[in-house]
Order: sequence, then C-alpha cells, then structure tokens
Amino acid sequence: MEACPYGARFIDETRHAVDKCTFCDGRIQEYGTTACQATCPTKVRTFGDLDDPESDIVKVLENRKFFVLKENEGTLPKLFYLVPEDESFAKRTMGEGIKVHTWDEMKPLYEAAAKKQKREKA
Repeated sequence: MEACPYGARFIDETRHAVDKCTFCDGRIQEYGTTACQATCPTKVRTFGDLDDPESDIVKVLENRKFFVLKENEGTLPKLFYLVPEDESFAKRTMGEGIKVHTWDEMKPLYEAAAKKQKREKA
C-alpha cells in the first residue's frame, strides 16, 4: 500500500482489506495513461492496444522477450514481464515452469482470442 506514491491504494473499511490498483479508473480513457505511467522516469509501465501494431505496448513486445504468469491457466494474461538482457540470469530467478516468449509466437494466440470474443459478442 505504501508503494503507491499517489495514494491510490487504500484500506476499504467495509471489507477490511487493502483496495487494489484500478489503473486510475477512467484516467486511461481520458488521458491515455495512468498517473504512475505518466510520471515514471524509467518508463517501466507501458500500456496499449494489443490489436494496434503501432501502440507502444506492441512495439515493446516486438523487440523484447517476455513471460506471463499462470500461463498454464489458458487465460492469455495481458500483463507482460520483460526479460532482462541477461536471459540466463532471468531464467535462474524466475519460477519453475515459466516460459520465455517472443511476440511473434504469442501474437497469433491473442488474435485468435480477440476473434473468438467478437464472435461471442455478436
């Protein structure tokens, strides 16, 4: 809770629990970014549209290797963890069973999921 410099996380008295980050609720729609992304000097957070090849997130994923958590659940998470340049070090520190991916191999899975979701909504 103390890690958020914007005071966005708080204790929900009704549930007696720490409220989780909401990505600044409507801020992304209005400003295209969250407060933490806009002010981060090292740009460790990148948001974007996976269906838009010109979006910042797709450009990052095209040029870096990454992994996702709970991949075996088949949910195609949209939170990507970039692998450092020293991939051998990264593999020693990552959990067991975590696979390193490239966007070229993962992109078709996300495209198929988007098509399926569109069909289900129709």
